[in-house]
Amino acid sequence: MVSTIAIGEPLRPSSNIRVTNGIASPQGMAPYFVQLFMDDGDQGTSRCAGTIIDATTVITAGHCINDHGSTKTPDRIRIIYGNIARYDPSTPYPGAIVKATKATIHPNFDARRLHNDIAVLRVPPISFRPGFVEKVKIYSGPIEPLSIMRIFGWGKTQVGQPTHAKSLLTQHVFVAEPQVCQDIAPWYRGANGPQICTDNRYNLGVDVCQGDSGTGTTINANGKAYFAGIVSYGMDKYGRGTCGEAGGFGIYTRVSHYLGWIESVTGKHYGEG
Repeated sequence: MVSTIAIGEPLRPSSNIRVTNGIASPQGMAPYFVQLFMDDGDQGTSRCAGTIIDATTVITAGHCINDHGSTKTPDRIRIIYGNIARYDPSTPYPGAIVKATKATIHPNFDARRLHNDIAVLRVPPISFRPGFVEKVKIYSGPIEPLSIMRIFGWGKTQVGQPTHAKSLLTQHVFVAEPQVCQDIAPWYRGANGPQICTDNRYNLGVDVCQGDSGTGTTINANGKAYFAGIVSYGMDKYGRGTCGEAGGFGIYTRVSHYLGWIESVTGKHYGEG
C-alpha cells in the first residue's frame, strides 16, 4: 500500500524544514544514492546524483549528462558512494570514488522541455555493504494523487543562497492532482506516465533544489522503500524555477516508465517492485 494523505487534511510545515527544508538522512536510510561530480572542461565542474540499481548500473537524469547539447564523456563523470557526507574534492573522502565506463542518455531526451530526462551510467563493479552501499528495486505499482514520495539530495538548502547540504538530506512531498500540474505541463495526465508531478502547497517550503538533479526519490510499499522518480526540474505557472515556493511544482522522471529501455541498455532484468 502506498502512503497517501486524505484530501482536506491540514498540512503543517515542520519547524526544522529547510533538501530545501530537509532533515538529515542517517547513514543507512538510503545507501543506494550516489553523488556525481563532473568535469565540464572550461566551464569548471558540476554536480548531480544518481541511484544504484545493480552492481554496475547507476540511473540519473539525462540533463546531468547532456547539458544544453554538450554531452559529458564517461571519463569526466565521477561516481561517489558509500558515505552520506557531501563530496569535497579538496579533502579525503570517507567513501569510494570511481569513474563511469559508459553513459547512455535516452534517445528521445529533449533538453529544452526535459522530456525523457533519464540516463544510464555503467560503472566498475560495486561491492555492496549493508547500510553503506546497496541497490534498490524500481517501484512499478500505481501512484495516486496525494501519495507521499520521499525526496533526497545534497544540493542547495535555501533558495537563492550558495549554501549546500553538508550531508544527505531528506523530506517528503505529495503527488499532485493531474489537472493542477497542467498549468506548467499541459501534457501531464498523472504519475503513472513518464513523469511524476508534486504540488508544493501540500508541504510548503519543502522541495528539491539546485544541485539535487538526478537524485532518486522513493515510495514506500508494504513497509519497504522503492526507487520511484528522478529529480528533473521545478517550476511555477509563470515559468520561474522554484524550490518549495507556493504555486510551484516538482517534476520527476517516473523510472518504471523507462524500465524496458533501461533493460535494453544493461541487458539485465529488474523484475517488479
